[in-house]
This record gives sequence, C-alpha cells and structure tokens, in this order.
Amino acid sequence: SGIGTSMSFWAANVGTETSGSILSPANSNMLAAIKPTVGRVSRWGIIPITADQDIAGPMARTVTDAAIFFGALEGAAPDPNDAATTTCEPPPNGDYSVFLRADGLQGARIGIPRASYYDSVRVPGSDSFRRSRLTEEGRAVMAEAIEILRQQGATIVDPADIPSVIDPDPANNLLANGGSSVLRYGMKRDFNAWLASLGESAPVKTLTEL
Repeated sequence: SGIGTSMSFWAANVGTETSGSILSPANSNMLAAIKPTVGRVSRWGIIPITADQDIAGPMARTVTDAAIFFGALEGAAPDPNDAATTTCEPPPNGDYSVFLRADGLQGARIGIPRASYYDSVRVPGSDSFRRSRLTEEGRAVMAEAIEILRQQGATIVDPADIPSVIDPDPANNLLANGGSSVLRYGMKRDFNAWLASLGESAPVKTLTEL
C-alpha cells in the first residue's frame, strides 16, 4: 500500500501493478514511484491479472530512493523464468541514480489528459457520465504541479485527451466498452498458467474451478 513508507517505518516498498496498483497508492501517500517497462523486473512469482501489464516496481519517499531501489529490483542478468527480461539491458552496476538530473525536464513534452481525469465526460451511446474524482483542493494542487513542470523547462500540452476516451463512436470509445479487454482476456490465460506452475500439490487447477 505504501503507507508504511510514507510513515517512515522503512525506506521503500515494492508494489505490483497491472493498471494502477503502484501509481495509485503512491499518489495517495505522496510517494515517488515507478511502474517499470515489462521486462525490466522479473514477473516470476507475481500472481497475475495479465502478464502483458503486470510488473513489480519501487515506491519511495524521494525520487532518488526510488531510483536506487529500482536498480536493486532489476536483475543483473535475465531471469530464465521470465523471457521478457531478455529484452531490457540494465544500466551499468544496476545504478539508475546516475540518470537523475536537476535539468531533466528541459525539452520534455508532458500531456495533461483532462477528459475523465479532470473533467466529467458523457459515455457515448448512454446518458451516464464518467465523473472526475478530483476535489477542488486536488485541482489546485495539480495546477501548482503543472506550473512547476513548466517552470522547470517542460512544454505542457493541455489538454492532451486520450483519443479512445473522447471518441464519439460507442464502438471505439474505451468508456463505452467497459475498459480494457486485455485485462479480461489476460487474467484467464495467465492466472491458469500461474496455477499450473504451482505443480500437482496446488488444490485449485483453473480460474473456472476457483
């Protein structure tokens, strides 16, 4: 959850994310966090929702701590239990902190997706709305953060709405289709594969049986 890190019970913690389980608790607890590219950190042993997205990553109180912990999580060599780890080459000595630069935002382009995240939007083909969860206090904090990014040299693209969120055609709109189909397909495929990896002693063999 990250709350032990935010309370200084320890320096950092590991989160496992499919679609928000590192970034969302980090956001709620004011932590720095990284959802790595799949292949950076071995997925072996993680109970899957979908292996196309599942990954472990660091949550820490500072960006520096997160960078150090990220290097510790990534193996020095590919994991034979996770073929995806052959696609990513770790940095020298597993040290990501050497990439931390105070001027790192110079020349960056950062998009601000407003629809559904900041602003409520109507779901095409229905009378329902996907409502923003931001409070007025939250909007003020986000506005301050965006201004800091701009002051540090980033080009802000605002709005930068996600096309599938604002597409007026219900057939192509992500909100009208109940979200990503990857999760629904991937969980049956990958959870069953994970259960099979447990061997004959596992009391449950398939997601359907569970």
